[in-house]
Amino acid sequence: MVTVTDVRMFLADLPSTLVPDQTIEKAISVAETIVNSVASIEATPEDYDNAILVQAAWITMISYAAAIERSTGDVPPAVVERLRDLRAIADKVLQAVSGTVEAYQPCLRMSKSLEDEI
Repeated sequence: MVTVTDVRMFLADLPSTLVPDQTIEKAISVAETIVNSVASIEATPEDYDNAILVQAAWITMISYAAAIERSTGDVPPAVVERLRDLRAIADKVLQAVSGTVEAYQPCLRMSKSLEDEI
């Protein structure tokens, strides 16, 4: 089972002052839904947990980027790059747990300015 601490550690010990626990808990819940919708019964428990972890991290970073954008009007390039990296990893782990070769594309909408950056 993926925990808030796991997600924080995966995101280089992202402090709770930047993203509250409740945000990460919701990200984990959404990640579980996404992974459950594509997971094969042949997926290993480790692959399954890794898929949830990476999806939750990606969703958490989207929330973090949105908070930055609301407060400053812009998302720093380093955050945009991290979002791109996490998206690529998230697609790969979903492929691994689904047993398919095509990338899963979650249908999530971002703000127009953040979407333009990615």
